[in-house]
Amino acid sequence: MYEVHGYPPAPASYTFAELPVIVGEYGTLADVPAFFADLETKQIPSLAWDMAPYSNCAPDLVAVNRSSTNLVPNAWGSTVKAYLAAH
Repeated sequence: MYEVHGYPPAPASYTFAELPVIVGEYGTLADVPAFFADLETKQIPSLAWDMAPYSNCAPDLVAVNRSSTNLVPNAWGSTVKAYLAAH
């Protein structure tokens, strides 16, 4: 399996005729619906990056309140969460 990560990933970087692929990282995209639709059409699994701002590797998926253990999705996290919930 070939793992791809890009910010944003270009379709040519994750589309191969004879090679199984997973998009292992991706960040905020200009056209999120088109990216998700392309993954769906090509049946390519994906993982969003990254969970929390503790790592200093934006874009983060959650807003962290250090006085609470609750993880609240930020705008990007809400977009990814909605996509995952629909599938």
